[in-house]
Amino acid sequence: MVCQAGITIAGVKYFALDLNPRTLHFRKGSAGIIAVRCRGAMLVAQYTPPTAASSCLIYMDRLADIANEGIPGVHVGIPCGGGDDGGPTVLDSLLK
Repeated sequence: MVCQAGITIAGVKYFALDLNPRTLHFRKGSAGIIAVRCRGAMLVAQYTPPTAASSCLIYMDRLADIANEGIPGVHVGIPCGGGDDGGPTVLDSLLK
C-alpha cells in the first residue's frame, strides 16, 4: 500500500496510522497529518496539541463533504457577488 511506511514532510517523519481510500492519517507523537480525498482535490491538515486527532478528522471529513456535495441552499461556485439567482454563495457563508 502507498505510504504504508510513512511519509516525511518538512524533514519530519510521520508514521502511517490509518490508510483507507478516502482518508490518510499519519502521526508522530501527539501531532499528525490528515489528508482527505474529495472531488478534484486532496485536503491536507496538520494538527498539533491541544487539537485532538479526532477533532481534526471530523473537521476534515466535513470539509470534504462540503467540497463534494456543497452546502444545502448555497451555490457550490464562488462568484464574488451573489449567485445567479441572487442567493448566497459559499464565499458569503464563509464570511459570516
